Amino acid sequence: MSVAWNLLLGGLAASALVSLSLLVRLLTRSEQLRRTNRVLSERNQALEAAAQAKTRFVASLSHELRN
Repeated sequence: MSVAWNLLLGGLAASALVSLSLLVRLLTRSEQLRRTNRVLSERNQALEAAAQAKTRFVASLSHELRN
């Protein structure tokens, strides 16, 4: 093989490794974001349920105070 061919193949291999490294980082970060979004969604649902419970409690208490 010629020197130019070896340099070309070496450059392609280096580019492939960089691309693979970036892909792994992207996939890892995507999984982290999915987990974070899942946790945030669960917390948001819990907060909404607590807000509804508070609203029902205040409405009930208000009704009791009026009677």
